[in-house]
Amino acid sequence: MTQHQRTGFPLELHGAMGSLLSHLRNTLVHVEVFLGTTYTKQMMSRIAKPRKAIDRLRCRLDTAVFQEYPTLTHAGRVYYPVAVQLAPVVPVSLEEVCRVLDAYGATMHAVADLLFEHYPVALGDAAIKLANELTYQASELPYAVGPPKHRRHVA
Repeated sequence: MTQHQRTGFPLELHGAMGSLLSHLRNTLVHVEVFLGTTYTKQMMSRIAKPRKAIDRLRCRLDTAVFQEYPTLTHAGRVYYPVAVQLAPVVPVSLEEVCRVLDAYGATMHAVADLLFEHYPVALGDAAIKLANELTYQASELPYAVGPPKHRRHVA
């Protein structure tokens, strides 16, 4: 059985992935705040888990950049950019939160496919697990949150 040679990402793809993961993370922070201020702090923890998973994935990919491009002067800014190119989504309703989480779940499935092609299986598995968690939360949040504690925040 022949093994597929995993070569890592081209630098441009690392940059795009860094922007995407940064955008996803920043949006999840806004989702956490929305859920915590509109519903309960306990609802925030439902989104903290996937946000932390994105942080771990970014860290592992950041390490890969340093290993693949040891002479790159801006390697530390690939996955942790100073200026984020994509503005985060700031949700104003539970429906919007669920829509965003579902879309990000699909996006992470595409990310996982790329990771499976270029990196060890563990990175792809982490992305699949994250994608499944986002999709799960998108479908479960409407049943888990209960009534808003501050109606003025709900559009």
